[in-house]
Amino acid sequence: MRKCYLLSNPQSGFPTKLREFLKEDINTNDKNIVFLPCNYRQTKGNTKYHKINTEWFTECGVYFKNNILLTNDMSKNEIKEYIKSADILFIMGGQQLEQIKFCYIKDIFEDIMNFDGLIIGICAGAINMADKVSSLYLSNMHNPIQTFYKGFSFLDFNILPHIEKHSQITLTDNKYVILPDESFVVFKNNQYKVYGEYQSLDFDVEKIHIENSELNFLLLNIVFINCNFRFKNLSVDQISEYKQLFKYTILKYKMNFDTFKRNFYHLKKQYLNNCMDNIDFLEKEYNFIKKSILEAKKYINSNCDLTKDDLNSLIYDRYGVTINEISCFDTDIK
Repeated sequence: MRKCYLLSNPQSGFPTKLREFLKEDINTNDKNIVFLPCNYRQTKGNTKYHKINTEWFTECGVYFKNNILLTNDMSKNEIKEYIKSADILFIMGGQQLEQIKFCYIKDIFEDIMNFDGLIIGICAGAINMADKVSSLYLSNMHNPIQTFYKGFSFLDFNILPHIEKHSQITLTDNKYVILPDESFVVFKNNQYKVYGEYQSLDFDVEKIHIENSELNFLLLNIVFINCNFRFKNLSVDQISEYKQLFKYTILKYKMNFDTFKRNFYHLKKQYLNNCMDNIDFLEKEYNFIKKSILEAKKYINSNCDLTKDDLNSLIYDRYGVTINEISCFDTDIK
């Protein structure tokens, strides 16, 4: 049964009461824990905080059979297997939008949403555990991509960490828990209890509408990166990641390029109307994906005697696509 602990940013390990709870919850040494990073490209920082967070468990007398930090160089299937075999999921702090993007790139968003064990979220990780995430700090920096988005849907309220008791804040949705650094929330059976100081806010004002929120999030990321003046200076790894994000978007939502282009310029007009774009880069990538899928389909048709697993492996090695991705494209390619 799912149980969630949400923390702000404790300065000296888990709070005393939480240590007691964790010792009860993890009472054997045969459990597996997986750490989901926020700043997934910052290897040194992730390794540092993974070590620190692991030491917090050690201080509680809690040890693990397997302790895995998910990394960007792991394959999608490898990450999915680690999540599937985990008993505890630790959602780390950092840059919350980067964490969501990592889940889309690695195609693990639903794996995280469906995780049914013990979940611990800290800071940005706790923020991302909501259904509708309202990112107040980043929206106050006037970056509209980070005003709201779809979270992991463990909670029906938002956690606001690092906010002192008398801070002046403006909210655009209801159900917020303002959580100082040394407080934490326990959420189980759709009920929550806060330990330590906190402030609960319930506003009946304009609601956030996030229909197609995943698509909106993905498209905004693509637009913002594409129209950034540093786009031409992206590293090889960053370009590869950007292509993965684009590919994931058009395949999941079965978009031909004309549809994608309309969405692209609609969002660009809203947020980055005066910026240059690199839409030609994406059109070339789209045509490359389309060509790869057509060739892969021909290969499948001429090798019907192979098993699905063998075919999947072969076409991925040859053409960089999977059978599932080909089926997503069937509505567009005849």
